[in-house]
Amino acid sequence: MAKAAAAVVIAAFISAELLIVTWCTLWPIGSEMHRLRRFSGWVKLYSLATSTLDIWVAAMLRTIIMLLLWYGTNPEERRRSTSLAVSSFGAPLPSNREQMAVGAALTSNFSELLLLFKAVVVAVYAPDQVLPSPAHPGVAGLMCTFVSLTTSLCSSLVTGMLIRWLIMNKGRPTGKEADEESGSDVITQPLLTTSWERPENNKRIGAAKDSADEQRQEIQPGTVMELVKLSTPDTPVLLVAFVFGAAAALMAACVPYYTGLIIDYASIDPDRSRFTVTTMKLIGVAILCGIFTGIRGGLFSVAMWRLKVRICNALFASLLAQEIGFFDKVQTGELSSRLSADTTTVSDSISLNLNILVRSATQAVMVLVFMFSASWRLTVVTFVLVPCVLLISKVSLQARV
Repeated sequence: MAKAAAAVVIAAFISAELLIVTWCTLWPIGSEMHRLRRFSGWVKLYSLATSTLDIWVAAMLRTIIMLLLWYGTNPEERRRSTSLAVSSFGAPLPSNREQMAVGAALTSNFSELLLLFKAVVVAVYAPDQVLPSPAHPGVAGLMCTFVSLTTSLCSSLVTGMLIRWLIMNKGRPTGKEADEESGSDVITQPLLTTSWERPENNKRIGAAKDSADEQRQEIQPGTVMELVKLSTPDTPVLLVAFVFGAAAALMAACVPYYTGLIIDYASIDPDRSRFTVTTMKLIGVAILCGIFTGIRGGLFSVAMWRLKVRICNALFASLLAQEIGFFDKVQTGELSSRLSADTTTVSDSISLNLNILVRSATQAVMVLVFMFSASWRLTVVTFVLVPCVLLISKVSLQARV
């Protein structure tokens, strides 16, 4: 089911990307489309700063390469399997899963770097023409160019990640097939019906520790949607907390703005009356920011504790419904840990993360508004530098480890 859903998402993103990028490429060409029959016509119509022909070609090439990498992946030999990949000489083909996954990662990353470079060139050298004009065939305009760039970049990120996942799991059993092949006869009934409590994703209650590999098995976290569903009864409290969180983030974003105005009125363009008024505004904004932040934190704390109480009640009711033999195999300390530590972890993860999400998202929106109002070209260049800094930080961290 997961593989089918991933394939559907990949097909949807690829179809939408090719449709949008093709439209944004052919619309500016208009009546000059016949030139595309010859290479010299491509040369006349193409410009790195004003054309989207390169985005169109790159999108089609990336799609073809990624699909070929997935199709050419040889799955690992499975035990108890009657169908093995066999070469022309009759010998089983070795798995090339890791090599194909690396190829898919390199393809998507290279495509994303080219798109980011294209965005910088457009931001620096493109004219201020928003829409295509019949008088300038081949000039896509800023709207078509950035729509193509954004669509292709999003598609490359999503499809690249999903295709790498499909390659790494091609031929591997998932879900019920893995449980049937394992032949485990331990107690695996989840106490709560969420994926982070399922036996394949978490530590099994009452399960025997047969080997050190099982002890080192990575615990998979639950999905975001399942955690959000647990907080559905607290929706009114969370909505009010979101409102105060957005207001607090808005006030926090206004602090550096008024600070800059105070510096201007104090030294660059002295004006005592404006300096006084702006200072009073800054004080008022700071006070409101503190009040809104306190209300936001208090409401999220209330939602967190209410969520913890609901989880504890549901878990305790599930424990009372178990058979007597269940308590003979499960240690008391393990159950106590489930009721105390695990429920706290779940409630903290949803409440605290939502708190941080609202604050960060609102601050990011306000910063974007200020940056675009100052210079949209400089904003685009700054956005392009962010992934480069993250990549350098990641490589540096891996080198240290």
